[in-house]
Amino acid sequence: MNLYIAFARLRVRIILPSSIFLLKPVVDLAADLVKPYKINDQTVNQAFELKHGNSVRTFPMDKVSNSPFTQVRFQLIIELTK
Repeated sequence: MNLYIAFARLRVRIILPSSIFLLKPVVDLAADLVKPYKINDQTVNQAFELKHGNSVRTFPMDKVSNSPFTQVRFQLIIELTK
């Protein structure tokens, strides 16, 4: 059994006025740097390695939400994983 310390909310679809996110375990920072891209006013060139099904895939950081994780959302995840 793998124990993950961090999780990311990965944006998988934009449906106006909001988006759909999936909770994914963070495996590591990607070993290879990626083409620089902007997040807010900061230029970054790193990506996350996230567990995706039975594999690990690389996703740019601008596809991950940095908004607060609410208690209601946390309780929903707990109920869904029972």
